[in-house]
Amino acid sequence: MSVKFDIEDIPNEHKLYYRVHKNHMDNGEVLPVAFEERGRIEETKSMSTDWEKYSTPERLKEKARKPELNAVISFIKQNLIDINLRVKHRPTIYQAHTDVNGISKPIQRDPKIRLILCDLFNWEINIEDSK
Repeated sequence: MSVKFDIEDIPNEHKLYYRVHKNHMDNGEVLPVAFEERGRIEETKSMSTDWEKYSTPERLKEKARKPELNAVISFIKQNLIDINLRVKHRPTIYQAHTDVNGISKPIQRDPKIRLILCDLFNWEINIEDSK
């Protein structure tokens, strides 16, 4: 049975939650390598986030294979658009699923964007908070 959700416009002031594995952190700092477009199929690769309307930082963390090894950060949608990233609500089996992509090239091939993302995020759940 396939679940279908409507694609919605995300208000610019809304948060998008992003999970960061401890291997992408150093001394509590998120490394630029944490930001990349992932996926099995080229056309659907993205930096996968959860929209705050349908998720919480806790819910996103619990979706990880090992939640205790993950932190959750957030971005404001408008801030991502302002640095020329594309944000698109793309519900799959999760209504909150939202893609973030580079416009001219994938995020992982743009070191400048990755560094900017390190400055743009806000902490939601740090790994230390989970101990």
